Amino acid sequence: PPLLRSGNVDGGHEWNGRVMTEYGDRIFYRH
Repeated sequence: PPLLRSGNVDGGHEWNGRVMTEYGDRIFYRH
């Protein structure tokens, strides 16, 4: 599965948003 990046990484929030949009129905992201 695709990896979620930390928000403090450059582009992290954008990356996470894209990943969640594409794979959100298959990923459970626990903070």
